[in-house]
Amino acid sequence: MPRGPLPPKFAGRGPRPFGSFLGSGLAPAAINRYFRTNDGSNDYISIPEVTFSGDFEIESLFYFDGTRSALFGNSVTFDSRGLVDSNGSINFRPTSTGLGEISAPAGSVIVNTLNLIKFQRTGTVCEILLNGVQVASGNITVADCVTDEFCRSGGFSNMSGILANVLMYDNGTLVRNYPINDNSNIIADISGNGQDGSVVNGNASDWELFNQQADGDYLGQELATSSVSPVLGDTSDPEFFPVASIIGGNEYRISATVLTFSGSSDCGWTTTATGGVSNGIPATPPFRATTPSIGDTVGGDFVSTSGPDVRLFGRVSAVCSFNNLTIKRLLRVA
Repeated sequence: MPRGPLPPKFAGRGPRPFGSFLGSGLAPAAINRYFRTNDGSNDYISIPEVTFSGDFEIESLFYFDGTRSALFGNSVTFDSRGLVDSNGSINFRPTSTGLGEISAPAGSVIVNTLNLIKFQRTGTVCEILLNGVQVASGNITVADCVTDEFCRSGGFSNMSGILANVLMYDNGTLVRNYPINDNSNIIADISGNGQDGSVVNGNASDWELFNQQADGDYLGQELATSSVSPVLGDTSDPEFFPVASIIGGNEYRISATVLTFSGSSDCGWTTTATGGVSNGIPATPPFRATTPSIGDTVGGDFVSTSGPDVRLFGRVSAVCSFNNLTIKRLLRVA
């Protein structure tokens, strides 16, 4: 039967209780797991068709990057779909015959965050729940909901972002369970019903291994190409050291420890990448420091803009070097 409400979403960006986002917990809550990033072009997941004729639920984790994205749908019609628009609204068409739809308002879905979204129908009452809170409800005439794909709807509206832990209930019975933790083109259904799906037009590089942190958020693998920088600022002003390449629109956690310093100015992470392109790093503490002490740390969490790289800098008035260089992709959990 449908589960009780999840804990309310946590305000702000502070620490959250470990595993608070897991909800039903039926999809594996592994400390280490893969997530697959859908690029929004022509890749999607095909599943064996499932028809809901009565009460049903479709629940999933969705990482919203601000792009219009279909979470589930039908390969033929634009009905039987759940969709998040670029303004953060959510749309739910629960039938395959266009009988009606409900929508949550703009700004509902938290950007650059893994959100738990549930679409459900009980009798004629249809609801959208976001991170355990009802955000839309309405009465719609009962008719079949027929879906056969994730990350796409109507054969053309693709998803940009991450979809994971998809659970499907038909009249209270679990009929599909797709963790999407496969690192493979085969998407396993672990409900016991054997209805595996498959990635279409995907790439091996779409998968990334993440480690869950104590606050429930996830960090990806180390991207820094070196753990220590050369001395910066002794030969040019300023002098840069590229640490890693990044992708625009993702959130990252960066950090470096001051190893040596002499001077009276600031040093740390730069706001621009090679060629003067903004990378989204703020030009303020804690990403840089003025006259830092040995052992001080510079860094923090930031959402990248266009990339393509992140660099440390020093200058004639702030000759420095760093160690413990790290940069990892960050997936926040609502």
